[in-house]
Amino acid sequence: MGWLPGERFVTIPAMNAESFQQMHLTGRDYWWYQAKEEILGLLFRRFARIPPVGEDSSHQSRILDLGCGTGTMFGFLAERGRVTGLEPSDNALHFAAMRNKASLVRGGAGAIPFQDSVFDLVAMFDCLEHIENDAEAVRETARVIRDDGLLMVTVPAFSRLSSWRETQLGHKRRYSRSLLVNLLQSAGFRPVFTSYLYAALFPILVLKSLKDKLIQPPRIMKSDIVMLPEPWNGLMAGWFRKEARFCNRFGLPFGTSLVCIARPEKSPDSGKRVETKHENAHNTSP
Repeated sequence: MGWLPGERFVTIPAMNAESFQQMHLTGRDYWWYQAKEEILGLLFRRFARIPPVGEDSSHQSRILDLGCGTGTMFGFLAERGRVTGLEPSDNALHFAAMRNKASLVRGGAGAIPFQDSVFDLVAMFDCLEHIENDAEAVRETARVIRDDGLLMVTVPAFSRLSSWRETQLGHKRRYSRSLLVNLLQSAGFRPVFTSYLYAALFPILVLKSLKDKLIQPPRIMKSDIVMLPEPWNGLMAGWFRKEARFCNRFGLPFGTSLVCIARPEKSPDSGKRVETKHENAHNTSP
């Protein structure tokens, strides 16, 4: 019998070795990651107090890539400091080690194996949605970040966009803006920028979600990270880089992902006004 609205997706093993291999092979050339690096780079320059590598040799910032996966973002982060990757999957760490751009530690976000207040920047790039107890993970992140540190988070957005792919990737949830902001605030963070991302993909994911709800979903685990031939990969990257620049200036009221930049409440400028974009956007609780 086909999958019907209201039924649960069939549970299958999440993120197998083949999926990690595909992530490793596409790397920074994939249009998705190029767009992500564009917006994160703009936000880093806008909010980070730590200079990029080479601008200030007196202090090399310590960066934690929490849930680093295959290390796709190591290149981006290594340009900004000394990177440590934390990841629970041996399969993912196998590919991350090939990049030779970070120190690697096997472990989970629920008990980060580092002392208090040691990292200048903590990155949680598409990580929180994989964690059962995301509140515990964010509290641990608050423990290891410095008082003047910066937290950068990206997560999938809108629970109504959930599809069979969520099960394939091991996602526990998607986030609304209010859910993510409240989660970070409850752990002692002060969001200074929040916006949706990948707005142009929104209608496509709506259709995919409807397809999975009305038609038999695929039963074979298959990665949808497929390198597009040129010029299509370049065109996609170019479009979403432009969208990223617009997002940095004005924010986006909807999209398939969320980005949030936050500081610890104990940060020296914690009294400044919180900046959030399009706070009245249509949010959907997961």
